[in-house]
Amino acid sequence: MLDILLLRKDLDTAIARLETRKKPQAFLNVEAFQALESERKTLQTRTEELQAQRNQLSK
Repeated sequence: MLDILLLRKDLDTAIARLETRKKPQAFLNVEAFQALESERKTLQTRTEELQAQRNQLSK
């Protein structure tokens, strides 16, 4: 199983380690992962902004 934190923190190392396996499998679509991770970060930032706005309005 792949560690999501390792993929987020050091994707290049994770890819290099996967490629050293005896029978590497193409189960990690790097471009798709990077696109989804970017979208996740954007959504997380927007969520935090909305929560801060909600907190400000509730005062």
